Amino acid sequence: MKRMLRNIALLACIGTLSACGFQLRGLSTPLSQSAPLSFTSLRIAQAGSLQSALETALRRDGRIQFDNLKGNADAVLRIVDEEDRKDVLGVSLAGDVNEYMLIYSVRATVQRLQDEAPLPLSITLRRTMSYSDSVTLGKEREEALLRADMRKEAADQLVRRLGYLPAPGSKADAGKQP
Repeated sequence: MKRMLRNIALLACIGTLSACGFQLRGLSTPLSQSAPLSFTSLRIAQAGSLQSALETALRRDGRIQFDNLKGNADAVLRIVDEEDRKDVLGVSLAGDVNEYMLIYSVRATVQRLQDEAPLPLSITLRRTMSYSDSVTLGKEREEALLRADMRKEAADQLVRRLGYLPAPGSKADAGKQP
């Protein structure tokens, strides 16, 4: 009897979650929920450390053809500036640093064939990281993992923002940042 009640409660929870539209991250079909792009092929120029993360994010997105990646593309994504900073966030009473703020900023432009000027994109990501002198090697590894995760998330955000670029020739196109 207890088992049957537990199963009914579990089914009720699952039914409630599915009824409200809950979906696990990554299980949605990208074409059904992403805005359509105003171009079909993209060339990545000067991506620096974001090159592999951008290519992975674009392949996962599925809306862009990579046939023209090296040739004539409908749009060109160019990373203008990347900034990696590590600021002190917290200090102990003894004056030792016990927390850092990792900041990763990316400025990019997208130049479509129909556009007169490139459209700007900018992303800033922040992560906090505690610090202790007693576990320096572990904290260096944690920092490297956080920075890699920030690059991956920045690439994902850039790809998502490509779908929200204003239509070519629209008034919202001039100087606005998505």
